[in-house]
Amino acid sequence: MTQNVFSIQASSFDGFSRTYFKLGTPCPQGKWQVTDRLEALGNNQVMTNSVITVNQLWPDGSIKWLSVEGLCDAEVLSDNRPCVAVSIAKSHRPPINHALPVKEESEHLHIQLKNGDWVNVHGQQLMALTYSSKLHTQFYSLTANETLDTHVSNVVTDYELLDNPLGYQAVRIQQCATLNEGTHIELDVNAQYTLFLDDGTVKGSISITNPAAASHPHGQWDLGDPNSIDIFELGLCIKDFNQASLLINEHTYSLDACHQLSVFQASSGKPQWNSPNHVNRDNKVPLPFCGYRVHKDGHLVDEGRQCVPRVNMQASPHQTRSMLTVKDFWQNFPSSIVATPTSIDMSLLGSRFADPIELQPGEQKTRDISLCHTPVSDAETRLNKEWVAASNAIS
Repeated sequence: MTQNVFSIQASSFDGFSRTYFKLGTPCPQGKWQVTDRLEALGNNQVMTNSVITVNQLWPDGSIKWLSVEGLCDAEVLSDNRPCVAVSIAKSHRPPINHALPVKEESEHLHIQLKNGDWVNVHGQQLMALTYSSKLHTQFYSLTANETLDTHVSNVVTDYELLDNPLGYQAVRIQQCATLNEGTHIELDVNAQYTLFLDDGTVKGSISITNPAAASHPHGQWDLGDPNSIDIFELGLCIKDFNQASLLINEHTYSLDACHQLSVFQASSGKPQWNSPNHVNRDNKVPLPFCGYRVHKDGHLVDEGRQCVPRVNMQASPHQTRSMLTVKDFWQNFPSSIVATPTSIDMSLLGSRFADPIELQPGEQKTRDISLCHTPVSDAETRLNKEWVAASNAIS
């Protein structure tokens, strides 16, 4: 008899065929050992696209904390149940010897997917993924003179194969790099993402950090520190697609019918959008208007309060559609998307249409990204209170 560890709420699947989950859970002392082959069960069905990672041990060597990550199909939600009850159990399946899905080549990782496609991850470039369908992504920096630069230095790329008793299910990739924003100005950029082997879906995050020390003039920590860095725009660029469209709050804009489409979230769109809380180093609120605006070939075609955009792409008419999203797009204003029939720039920090963002010494910004090939939502999960209490892992 297995005990429910956490649940995925049915609302997670509204309009989606899959939902992504990742959470940590405590475990009772002595229940599982590091050598145990564990698997996640959703409503008593094996969750194929899930992996379990050990994070911390009890003094006796048994598992104290672990994380569970994966993709849950809506098919698991049956009989009108209000949630998917997830349990963890030892697997009694015989070990499966599969070929390694990752090959280390001269400058990239070649990852073989289960559907016959492949993905190349460039080891000396940040978030540079090329799919066999020719879709290509890459991190970029936009300079003050609006030059798009994809060069980063000191890139270190590591990966970890993630499996369950059914075989390899995902590859976790971590990249660390340095971005030169001036002669003596550097940013630390870290990307960590999980690439699922069934179809190449990517879920992950990019963190941007100013590693410099603050000078604290007169003992104050304030805007305008000499070691602050002005960010014009950092983002993710997508190229080599056949067709693309931009979905903005249920309205679809095709890129076939225009030369350039842009959306700019200038402020929160809330009643206090121009609050003094948003002053810059010059003690001015630099936000130009309330909410967002959409321009098509230079003409205003839409405006509103909060923009929740999604980029849809097809590498060829016969390929499945790919979708790129950045979580909390409007909350992290100023943010923007600039799309043409050949490339799409989605900002992660700052916007070319706004004043520069001041990243203070020691400050870090993190953005969650998603590149999916079937509609995927972010799951609403809840740990089982009884399970947590029985673990005695939290004092």
